[in-house]
Amino acid sequence: MVNHHEEATVFAALGDPRRALLVDLLAQRDRTVSELAAHLPISLPGTLKHLT
Repeated sequence: MVNHHEEATVFAALGDPRRALLVDLLAQRDRTVSELAAHLPISLPGTLKHLT
C-alpha cells in the first residue's frame, strides 16, 4: 500500500530547488558538503541544513 504521507514529505522536500539540485549532484557521484555548497547560493551551514 502506498504511504501518501511519506510521498508528500518527499515531494515537499524536492519542491525546494536547492534540495532538488543537491539530489541531482549526489546522483552523479559522492561529494563533500563543501563541494555541494559551491553549487548553491547559500552558506556551508545552510547547505548542511538541507542535507539533514
